[in-house]
Amino acid sequence: MLDSDQMRLLELVRAEFKTVSTEGHMPFDDRSYVRFLQSHGLTDVSVFPYKSEISGFTKDGRAHLSSLAKSLRATSAARLRTVSNTMLAGTLSKLLIAMLRDRLDAPFTEEERQAFDANLAAWFKSHEEVRTHYIPCIISPWADIEFAIGPVRFRHASDFPVADFGMTVDQFNTLDETSDFYGLTELKRFMSERHADWIAVVGIADHEPSKAVVTADLSVDVALAILQLVTPLDHYRFVARLSSRTTPAWRPNVVRTSGGGGSGGVINLQPGRSVVPEGLGVILKANSAMMESMGSRLTGYVDGASNLPVLDETWCNAAYWYHEALAEPLETVAIAKLETSIEVLFRSVNSSGSTKRLVDGLEIFFGLKKDDVLPDGTMTAGEFAAAIVTARSRVLHGTWQTLTSDMPEGKAGKAIGFQETEQLARSLLVAVSVAIDKYAATAMPVDQVETLLEWRRQANGGAGPSGAS
Repeated sequence: MLDSDQMRLLELVRAEFKTVSTEGHMPFDDRSYVRFLQSHGLTDVSVFPYKSEISGFTKDGRAHLSSLAKSLRATSAARLRTVSNTMLAGTLSKLLIAMLRDRLDAPFTEEERQAFDANLAAWFKSHEEVRTHYIPCIISPWADIEFAIGPVRFRHASDFPVADFGMTVDQFNTLDETSDFYGLTELKRFMSERHADWIAVVGIADHEPSKAVVTADLSVDVALAILQLVTPLDHYRFVARLSSRTTPAWRPNVVRTSGGGGSGGVINLQPGRSVVPEGLGVILKANSAMMESMGSRLTGYVDGASNLPVLDETWCNAAYWYHEALAEPLETVAIAKLETSIEVLFRSVNSSGSTKRLVDGLEIFFGLKKDDVLPDGTMTAGEFAAAIVTARSRVLHGTWQTLTSDMPEGKAGKAIGFQETEQLARSLLVAVSVAIDKYAATAMPVDQVETLLEWRRQANGGAGPSGAS
């Protein structure tokens, strides 16, 4: 049932409802339609051409709809997962336009409020099902064993899950435009044209369809980040979801020199190509414990059943930024994304907070105090942390050129290398996930990054300061 604040918002929405005649104004073109809506103060409408009418809400009404949607979603974690605020506001608009047309301009009756509540509950219930998504990925050209990362299953195209569609392998292989089934013909063509040899399968429960697609895509991205974290980067840097940012499987290089010479050739960029067939399975088996730990973070994010939802989602957000960084051809942009991954992992709020949290992280997870000199002797742990944070800030605020091969310099002209930052992000993501596993097993763990870090510090013996800004 709607609470008093939601009923108040419902009345505010109703007060901003209008129905206006379009007689003498049809047909509209794009500009005349916009001018017509503006002249009546309408922004969110439905058109009823058979009655020559438009019904909808004003700008204030749309704001109230958004507030009502936000309030309704906040009533439960399930509703937050089911639908985005924008989509729910649009659904509320349609429900209310149907209710408000052809009635007197008067407050809702109790019967109407109950009907609205029932219609809304029925709409949410209609999405209580699992939608399984089949998402092409670029991982390796070689066939290998099926494997799972959290809730995401990966299978080579030669082992496509035909049984899910009630088909045989022969039926699947002979599909064409004249015998398409569930869009599988287009899926096969998409994979063939873009050299994608793997399919990710993930079930998304209780989501409105458009939000389910987004959640499925992001789940695969995080699963691929985990794959990158447990495999040699030189071989699997370019793994990607096919419908996301990808590196082409190959590229031609044609060059002419001013002296009349030149060269040509093809570079193969497929990930996993230089690993022996079935080598991926061997690598994943050797790192199964790490993969299981990080996969549990993803499971908690996808199914919403985690005991530590903030920590699990925070970790997945950081893994996503890590995956994005590896897709960047420019190291200046990539290092900014890597620092963002670390910042998200520690939920830092500003540059000074980022430096402090990173100093804390170096001490808590790797035993390096602020004034300890790094093994290569170039700088202290504190200077290392400050240089990484400064690099991101300078690139994103335009005080360092983006289109350059030189890394941004921090205080005293000290710069951090891309590979060092990449390795730090990898190490932290793995270490934090393992720490969450152990922290979750303690009595009544608090679902906060700050508490996790303090617990880990105490588990280390509690020695050392909490870091410096």
